[in-house]
Order: sequence, then C-alpha cells, then structure tokens
Amino acid sequence: MKRIIILLFSIIFNSAFAQERNSYYPHHINNSPTASDKKPTDHNVNDNHKSGIPDVIESSPEDNCASAQVLTINGGCYSGTTVNNTLEAWECTGDGTSNWRSSWYRFNTGANTTLNLAWIYTNSPPCYPCIWILGPYTAGTGCGSCAPLFYSVCYQNGDPGYHAQLTGLTANKDYLIDIQSLDANGCFPFGSASINYCIAMYTVPSNDPPPGTNLNNCGVSFNGNNNGYSPDGTGLRKANLDANNATTCGSCGTAGDDVPYVINNDQWFYFCTVNAGTYNITINNIANCVLAPTQGVSSGIQSSILLGPTTAFTNLYDFPNPMNQGSSNTSSNFALTAGQCIYIPIDGFAGDQCTYSFTLTNVTGGCLILPVELTKFDMKIDTKEVDLYWETATETNNDVYIVQRSIDGSNYENIGFVKSNGNTDVPTRYDFMDKKPNLGMNYYRLLQRDKNGKTNELGNGIAKFYSDLSNYANIAMNVESSNLNVELSSAFVMGIYSVSVYNMLGEKVYSTNILQQDNIPGNFSLDLSSLKSGIYSCTIEGGYNTFIKKSFVKN
Repeated sequence: MKRIIILLFSIIFNSAFAQERNSYYPHHINNSPTASDKKPTDHNVNDNHKSGIPDVIESSPEDNCASAQVLTINGGCYSGTTVNNTLEAWECTGDGTSNWRSSWYRFNTGANTTLNLAWIYTNSPPCYPCIWILGPYTAGTGCGSCAPLFYSVCYQNGDPGYHAQLTGLTANKDYLIDIQSLDANGCFPFGSASINYCIAMYTVPSNDPPPGTNLNNCGVSFNGNNNGYSPDGTGLRKANLDANNATTCGSCGTAGDDVPYVINNDQWFYFCTVNAGTYNITINNIANCVLAPTQGVSSGIQSSILLGPTTAFTNLYDFPNPMNQGSSNTSSNFALTAGQCIYIPIDGFAGDQCTYSFTLTNVTGGCLILPVELTKFDMKIDTKEVDLYWETATETNNDVYIVQRSIDGSNYENIGFVKSNGNTDVPTRYDFMDKKPNLGMNYYRLLQRDKNGKTNELGNGIAKFYSDLSNYANIAMNVESSNLNVELSSAFVMGIYSVSVYNMLGEKVYSTNILQQDNIPGNFSLDLSSLKSGIYSCTIEGGYNTFIKKSFVKN
C-alpha cells in the first residue's frame, strides 16, 4: 500500500512538474544507449571524476535479483533494458499488479554515506518507469523481500535524465536497485512501456555545489563533464540556485529562479577579478552525450553566467538552450569591477551527461584572476597579542600568505608568512599571531602569492591595541567633594567600561558604568560620599580585555 501511494503521488506530481519545466524533453527518442567509441580527454577541473564520461558499458542487467548486475561506484553508466524481463513471485510493483518488467542492480556503499544516483532512459516509453532502492543489507543478501524501502521515484513526461543525491546511506552495506516498467497490458492502449537506460552511482564531486572549480587563467581551454552530479538548487525547478527568493532572472517565470531552465546535474566553475575588466566565455567541444541527438531531438548541455555573491545571484547571460554536440557558443561581453566574482553552472539538458570545454577570454582590462576565494579575514585582540585568522573556500596554484602591518594604513611591512595548502576546494582556516603589536592603531593587510610569483591583496583590517593601559588612566579622590575622579586617555577604545570599588576585605562596595568616546579623553566623577574613610581599590574593565586595578585612600 505504501508503494502504491508513493506511485500515485509521483504520477500526479511529475505530470504537473512536466508542464512547468522550461527544459521539457520531447519523448521521441528511439535510439538504444549509445556513446562515442573514443574516450574523452582527461579534464583538469578539480572534481572526483577526472576521466570524463566513460564509454557506456554494454552489459545485460539480470532479470532476477539473485544475479543482479553489480554497479561499481564511479565505474561509469551501465546500459540496460527491461525488454522481455519478468517479475519474480515475491517482487513488489507500483500498483500491485503483475503488469511490470524489471531489472536488478546491486551496489556496496564502501565508506560512503552519501552517493549520487544517475538514471537516464534513452528511449521514449509511453508510460512511466519506476526505480526502487532497497536496503541496507549485508553484502550479497536482500533478495526475497521488498523491504526495507530506502528510496523510490516514478515519473511521467519528465526529463529522461534523473539525478539525485542519496543521503543517509549506511557505510559498507549493500543496496538493491529494482528498475521497473509496464508491459503492454499495464500500458494499455499505448503498448509496452519497456525502457532502455543507463544507470550509475557516483561519489559526490568535490566542486559541487558552488563556488565550484576556480578558473585561474584566461585563454586556456578547461575541460569538464557533468556526470555524477546532482541538482543544487531549491524550488520546484531546482533553479533557485542561491536559495534567495528576492533574486529572479529577467527571463525566469518563477520568483527566485536564477536560470530559466530546470537544473538536473549541474557542475560549477567560478573566477574573481583583481581589477576591472571585460570578459566573455566560450563553451565548445560538446561530446559523448548519453542522449545523442536522433531524429531531430535535442540533447546536450545548458549554462548561464551569474554574478555573485552566491547568496544573491544576478543573471548576466544565458547560453543557447540546449547547446548540442559539436556546437560552439560564445557569450556576449560582460564588465566586472575589481573584486567581483562570476559563477558558471553547466547542466545537462533534460538530464543529459556530456563532456565539454570552455574558455575564459579577457577583452579589456587585463586578465588578473584571483586564485583564492577568501570568505573571512578577522582578528581577535588578546591581552598581549593579536590573533589574525582567515578562511578560504577554494585555492588554486596558491603558494603562501603574507601578513603585513602598518601604523598609518599606508606604509606596510611584512610580519609573517603562512604556507598555503596549495590546490583545494575544501573550506580551510589559517591563523597567525602578532606577538608584538604596536601601541595604538594597527593596520593589517593579507596578501597571497601564487606559485608563479604573482602577489595579490586579499583583505585588510584594523586593530586598536594597548599592551598596558595602567599608565593611561588616572584615579584620584577629590577631598572637598568625596568624589572619585577617573580620567581615561584617548588610548582607551570607545565603549562601556565597568568601574568597581572594593574595600580591604575584597568586598565590592560600589559599581557603575562609564561610556568612553573614541579618540577623546574621558573625565568621570563618581560619588563615593557613602563610603567610610579607608583604603580602597578601583578596577576598570571593558574594551579589548582591558583590566586596570589601582588603589586610593578616602579620608
């Protein structure tokens, strides 16, 4: 009953979904799974599938669960069909009838608890196919029961490529995949709904989701592929790529969408400029698509150029959709100011998987690309030192970080070097301790130097530091008024300070707060007329870990 309810919901949902999709894929594909006999060139983008899309593996998935075809993770897309296959006596179906054909696969998760599923059907079934994932099981077991059901999807009139990220998998366990389609009886009056397809399991690529892989040069052809990726966006069309409903592209019909098409399996790239300039991007050498064009049907990839930040994209350009195999497509020119970042999602049209190349071209201003994406540069002031720390999202060809300090904000000197992790797209934190900050204002600047010797400024900050403020505070009793006069020099940073008075027994007998203005001496008069004559101590706390203790005598 649970699977019947899921199936009915999926039929209704996907039927409505298909009417909404801009990348609606006409179901007129009559080709069997095909792929180029030539393996694609290895690409130099930083993902987990560096060999491109392998040739579609010609294999015959077994009709029976006991002889299920084993899927190797990252082993490529295995081709199969449900033609002439049958159900086993114990096998569950979407509607509880026997009008189904099925094929079986098995995979072991290894150390992974998250994997990406790719399932692309390559003919045009008149009725919906379904896929069920069962498990977890001990290796080699699981046949003979429809439980536990881990994941399922049935869809109709949607894109032929289905890509999903499976989270919550159990490490080192087997899972079974049951692919089902209706036969002639179940798909009446349309005939048999047997499907041809390819199916694969992938580890999650390291440049997914954004920012992606850093493009660190102009005029260089970068090679990539979108196999093994899953949709990153939110919303019905997965086209809200920044999860921000306040940003909508001009040609998008749905609020919040950043691109005017459905996202299926997007791979991401980005670059940030050091100086102002004008650029364009060329995407070409599109090949090895699973959905090779047949009888005029489109396949290939789709892409856009988005101006950051990643939390509020602005769509600058949409490439022709789709970009077919063998086509070459150059964007219009777009201008950037210094420090701006561009993000490029490359997605499979209708869920297709392809290889491709793209080139970043500088038109004016010179190609100065920042090899490091800095997400934070901050500092913490301690009693005797300043802790500077910064975080990066990605680094490409980076060698070393240089920390500089200045007392006037103009003339800087090097005070330390921190070795970079080199090439990484994993968030990384770095720390540097300035053990001898200058008294007063300290201006800091963070630089990075790449392995080619080029240096770029990443960030800057200011710290106001005083190692010992005791000499900058005066405390004295006014004999005539019984008031305690507190004078703070301009060395004290602006803020609220707590002033407390203690007797000889260590008991707090008075407290108040005073507000110190920035760069202005402070003079405060505290009424201590209620206190008896004696020896007292006064403490001042606040600011950057400031603590001052001074004694005075009240007559």
